[in-house]
Amino acid sequence: RRASRVVALSPQTARDLQSQFGLAAEKMAVVPNAIDKAVFRPAFDPSEIRRSLGLPAEGLMLGTVARLHADKNHAAIIEALALLDARGVRATAVFVGEGPLRGQLEALAQARRVKDRVVFAGRQRPVVPWFQAMDVFVLSSTWEGQPLAMLQALCCRVPVIASRIEGNTAVLGEDDPGLFAPTDASALAGLLAEAARGDAFRRTLLDKQAAVPVPGSDDAAALLKAIYRPLVA
Repeated sequence: RRASRVVALSPQTARDLQSQFGLAAEKMAVVPNAIDKAVFRPAFDPSEIRRSLGLPAEGLMLGTVARLHADKNHAAIIEALALLDARGVRATAVFVGEGPLRGQLEALAQARRVKDRVVFAGRQRPVVPWFQAMDVFVLSSTWEGQPLAMLQALCCRVPVIASRIEGNTAVLGEDDPGLFAPTDASALAGLLAEAARGDAFRRTLLDKQAAVPVPGSDDAAALLKAIYRPLVA
C-alpha cells in the first residue's frame, strides 16, 4: 500500500491485487513478460540441435522449461508419457529446470516404466537450444501468472500444448486447440498422440498460435519508462 506504483504481469493479476489488497486502480500498472526476439527464434535444423544436446533423434520430442515444483504439474506429463507408451507411441520428455520435486518425479517415472524416456536436464543456460530441439512445448501447470516459457516457445515457433488455466488462456485464448484440463493426463496424452502422428496437428497449433501477440523487450522498456519517468521527475 505504501508503493508509488504496483506492477503486475497481466490485467487479471492486477485486478486480483487490487481486490486482495484494496489498492487504488490508478496505482496499478501492467508490464507483461517480454521476450528478446533476436535470441528466441526458430531453429534452422532442430535435428542437429538435438544431436548437440544428446537428445534422441527419433520419436516425438516434447519438453517443458519450468521449476520442478508442484504448481508446474510435471507429474501429468509423466503420466501422459506412460499412456502414450501403452498406445505404442514413442515419445521423449525433456524437463529443463530444477526444484524440490526432482526425486519424487524421478521415482514416478521409474514407477510408470518411462524413466528412460524422461530427460531431467537440470538448469540450462542458454535455454534457447532446448526450446529449439522440441517438437512440442508442454505447460501442464495448475497455476500461472503470465507464462514466460510459453512466450519463449512461441517465439521459437514451437507448438504449445497447455493446461486450461487462467494464465495460459490469457495468452493462447480460450479456443486454442492445444488446451487440456490440468488434472486430465489422458486428455494430454491424446493431444500428444495427435502431435506424434504427423505434422498436421502441429501445423494447426502453429497457425493458431502465430496470431498470439508476444511482447518484445522494447515494448516492456517503453512501459517501464512510462511508469518511472513521472516518479523520478
